[in-house]
Amino acid sequence: MGKTTIKDVAREAGVGIATVSRVINGNYPVSDAARQRVQAAIAELHYRPDGIARSLKAQKTFLIGVVIADLSNSFFMQLVKGIEKTLSSSGYSIIIADHEENPFKEQQIIEMFLEKKVDAIVTTTCQTEASYFEQLRRTDVPIIFVDRLIDGLDMDTVTEDNETSSYDLVSYLIDCGHRRIGVITGDLHVHTSYSRYLSYVKAMRDHGLTPDPRLIVHEQRIECYEDVRSMLCSLSPEERPTAIFATNNKRAESVLRACLDLGIAVPDTISVVSYGNISLPWLFSLKLTHVGQDLVRIGQETGEMVLRKLISPHAGHKEYTINSSIIYGNSVKFLNSKLPKQ
Repeated sequence: MGKTTIKDVAREAGVGIATVSRVINGNYPVSDAARQRVQAAIAELHYRPDGIARSLKAQKTFLIGVVIADLSNSFFMQLVKGIEKTLSSSGYSIIIADHEENPFKEQQIIEMFLEKKVDAIVTTTCQTEASYFEQLRRTDVPIIFVDRLIDGLDMDTVTEDNETSSYDLVSYLIDCGHRRIGVITGDLHVHTSYSRYLSYVKAMRDHGLTPDPRLIVHEQRIECYEDVRSMLCSLSPEERPTAIFATNNKRAESVLRACLDLGIAVPDTISVVSYGNISLPWLFSLKLTHVGQDLVRIGQETGEMVLRKLISPHAGHKEYTINSSIIYGNSVKFLNSKLPKQ
């Protein structure tokens, strides 16, 4: 039996060859009924499109390069899942690499993607200057920022409302009676770390509180356990924070590990909240109060933005902001009798 061809699929589905091509490439609209017949015929005949021929004909590789910060972080993997789900339905595949918060490595990865002739690039950038991406405009390869952006650079972006969510989370701690509130944040040159940290400072000051520098940990590395532990060990029990705001899930895990190793009870001694949920909450026997992130949705919106840019590459840039809400758990101790609104 010879190799199944696109003509065989068209004959089996009762449609034209052009319709089969549209379903495979996802480049033109097709009715749901026709799409289902074509997909059923492809499955029945075990048809596998010739990727090389397809790329040469369309002058596209149908590959999207995705650069994330940390492959081991569940946040980014869920994000990638949403991107892949959206793009695969339109015939695209993704290549994933992580820059590990290293700007030079991010540039190397992007250059490698460009050499592979990807059709677009998605990045959770760790660059702090706009100059590199300004140069990339000459390549005509769409670049989409997700989760992070560079101030002053007009690029297509999908981000969360980091400022409002962080402000509300710190304000919740204050409403619960906490005054000595620490923060564990990352490189302040990175947009998400900077905006969440500024919101912490603003919430404190708006409530008449002054952040204590001894309760602030800035760590550029992904792993910050040692820094959190050092901060807690350097302070007497009376000087320690009664609550800590971790600006992402990995930092929250470092806080919880440090408290566990030092015999500090959460939330009885120190309350903990986070922007984003920890990956294995059952390990710590608590439900973390955190900013809930619809990661798959963020990924899907990013995938949709990629597709729009591929259809209209010279369209103006678009910024899409997703609002998040606080998910209340049992990781915060109430220090006053008046319960805050939830």
